[in-house]
Amino acid sequence: MGRLHHLAEQLGTTDAACVKRYTERKPTAYEYSWEVRGRYEYRDHDDLLAGRRLRTFPHRRK
Repeated sequence: MGRLHHLAEQLGTTDAACVKRYTERKPTAYEYSWEVRGRYEYRDHDDLLAGRRLRTFPHRRK
């Protein structure tokens, strides 16, 4: 069994060709980062309030 077939099996599909198409889907690269951000409440770097909290965190720990 090749790597591609093994991966397809882990994904729960018998069509190994779908694994190749999976990486061609544009939103795929972003969906996981959106899920992680949502689950762990991560913020974008341009979020001014989150940036201020991050910069002042060490000072609040004293």
